Amino acid sequence: MFLFPEVFSYELFEQGPINYDYVFVPIGAGTNFAAIYKGFKELKAAGEIQRIPSFVAVQPEQSSPVVEGIFKKEKIVKDQVHTMADAVAVGDPFDFYKVLEGINETNGLAFTATENELLSSMKEMAVEEGFFTEPACAIPLACFKNNLETFKGKKCLFV
Repeated sequence: MFLFPEVFSYELFEQGPINYDYVFVPIGAGTNFAAIYKGFKELKAAGEIQRIPSFVAVQPEQSSPVVEGIFKKEKIVKDQVHTMADAVAVGDPFDFYKVLEGINETNGLAFTATENELLSSMKEMAVEEGFFTEPACAIPLACFKNNLETFKGKKCLFV
């Protein structure tokens, strides 16, 4: 666990060159997305990286106020959200405008995935890769698989 979520970006930088085309981030309140994006901006401002990858906000279809808000360009608040991915089940996304800024400034994208697609991706990650995750961690893979043509030949990082 990181003391400050933007440390994720610094740790990634320490591991080797940041040459991703896209960074997929599961969204609940938007705080992790905002912090990771902030870390990338700081790395660029310090001259450590040349460019910031495009950010991709991903949410479960049944709990997607941020993705809906990105398309409408305004914050959406839901009274209730229901998804097995309870780590991102947030009806009032606190950092929505920071997510919108990151999407706009990186020519980013936003997608949703169904509950069945999350289950399928969780199973694939477990069987094929040996990664046993909670449902929110499967959203990037599910959204990637739903949009293969968009990401064909691109280097993608799934948070």
